Amino acid sequence: MMNNMMNNIEMVSRLKTAAHYQRKAVCALLPEGMESHVEVISNELKLMLKEMVETSGNEKKHGSRKIDIG
Repeated sequence: MMNNMMNNIEMVSRLKTAAHYQRKAVCALLPEGMESHVEVISNELKLMLKEMVETSGNEKKHGSRKIDIG
């Protein structure tokens, strides 16, 4: 079990490194000054993912899912 956990930690580390270099590559392809736009989009995606995870957790606890249509 400990070996599996270490493999997971290593995989997460590699994914973070890959994401870092992927972001650099995307920014290199964009015109100068667009990096701030990439940062805003990245932050929005992180917030959306966090909300999805929290919603999923609430769904499992309560057996139902709240949908905001507003």
